[in-house]
Amino acid sequence: MELVIQKPFDAHLHLRQGDSLSGFAQRAAAFFESALVMPNTKPPILTAADLGRYRTLIREAAPALNALMTFQLHTQADIPALKRAGAVAAKYFPVGLTNSTGTEASTLSAYDSVLRQMEENGIVLSIHCEAPLYSGGEAKHRVLDEALEASVRFPKLKIVLEHLSLEREVEAVKSAGENVAATLTAHHLMFDAVDFIGSRLNPHLFCKPILQSAYHREALRQAALSGNPRFFFGSDSAPHPPESKTGSAVSPGIYSMPVTIPLLACFFDESSQTDKLESFVSVFGRRFYGLLETTEKIIIEKKSWEVPEIIDGAVPLCAGTVLSWTVRDGGKNE
Repeated sequence: MELVIQKPFDAHLHLRQGDSLSGFAQRAAAFFESALVMPNTKPPILTAADLGRYRTLIREAAPALNALMTFQLHTQADIPALKRAGAVAAKYFPVGLTNSTGTEASTLSAYDSVLRQMEENGIVLSIHCEAPLYSGGEAKHRVLDEALEASVRFPKLKIVLEHLSLEREVEAVKSAGENVAATLTAHHLMFDAVDFIGSRLNPHLFCKPILQSAYHREALRQAALSGNPRFFFGSDSAPHPPESKTGSAVSPGIYSMPVTIPLLACFFDESSQTDKLESFVSVFGRRFYGLLETTEKIIIEKKSWEVPEIIDGAVPLCAGTVLSWTVRDGGKNE
């Protein structure tokens, strides 16, 4: 059995920097025609010059990948200049929820003057959507509330809530206006908290937001299968060197890129809805971002393979396990 689909669009990708960039970018190009590249490098992408330099490095590393560029939201952002430099989206990292640097304000409303310019220039607002963790019950989801309020203040501003993990986030997107959409990752669809911290803690499943219960995972799955065009794929593939995923201080992030399309094929196959895979990974995200469809195709085969322990210098998701779907010519070697 095989599926032939439009080569996918990854709406949320980390490519890192330095010597590791080349391997990660080339790996992404094997599976994706285009990808929205996150700006939380060190230092972060803030200006048009920063964005241009990073895009040049990515193009040199992987000419086949159409890298859509982002910058980190900040109060001094020169939106016209960033737009001319090729910025597609601005990323908002709420204070205290990520390991990103450069976040200035504790509320999204502090950036309203910038958001207004983004609305006028057609730049998307990408939001790290995560509820803070507190003991003694669920906390108020401040980030979600702020995003929904902003969607009303700026009705023509497209907003993407990234890597949903909770049922209430799914319901919020469904009830929001047409300018609000969300990405779903393969790891949040395929794994839950028991996989992460069951009989043994698995550091290679540590990500932000963390994997939640099977109840929340089911809500995400139903959203992915719903055919609602405001739910689409973003890998949030975030590789780290192996030493950063072990020891007493483990970095959040999962290198899912080498297995993300095979995992999604497994998920849609197990749900007997492989006909919905192409829309989820190739169509809905492109439409929301106003991108043209591509004539490039990939072939996904129902063929077993074992995931190597190390790929591109990082431990991939599902390392050492056997998956039942593979991407033809996807490059699974170390």
